[in-house]
Amino acid sequence: MATYTQRLHAFVPDRTYTVADDALLWRDGKGGAGQVAYADLAEVRLSYAPTRVQKNRYFLTLSTGHDAALQISNENYLGLADFQDCSPSYRIFVTELHRSIAAANPGVRFEAGSTGMQRSLHWLLTGFILLVLAAAALAFITLGLYWLVLVKVGIIAYYLPTLKRYLGINKPRRYAPSAIPEEMLPTAPAVA
Repeated sequence: MATYTQRLHAFVPDRTYTVADDALLWRDGKGGAGQVAYADLAEVRLSYAPTRVQKNRYFLTLSTGHDAALQISNENYLGLADFQDCSPSYRIFVTELHRSIAAANPGVRFEAGSTGMQRSLHWLLTGFILLVLAAAALAFITLGLYWLVLVKVGIIAYYLPTLKRYLGINKPRRYAPSAIPEEMLPTAPAVA
């Protein structure tokens, strides 16, 4: 039985998840407990969800179709803008959970990346932001604020690789639980 402990964000306690034969069990730091029966699952989704302070954040989302989805991340919340990368144990946990779910409920859909609607919204938002930035650059050039254009171009250049990786990894697709796409699992953090 694989276990994994994580605190998703500031407003929830630590949770320890345990992969059992027929359900994912959890216990939290405030005495709460619960489970998600594999037989009740409709979808398992793996996604990449970086932020400014969490560039290597991945999610596992379990959906029954009738209850709130359960999200588990490879990053553990420690404090404001302070996260612990738990990628090695997360990878093991996700792999074991996939095996158990597939054995107990072969009808579950295993999806990778964003939903089709999310992907469309991401592209629309990206296009809108680029148009606004181009209009701002034109206005700054007209006003003679060339240095501000250079600053904005520098900021955009810094975030473009993350955006490109995000959109590339999160292409919607199905996968077999025995063949989890490698890009949907985090790499272990570099040890200095």
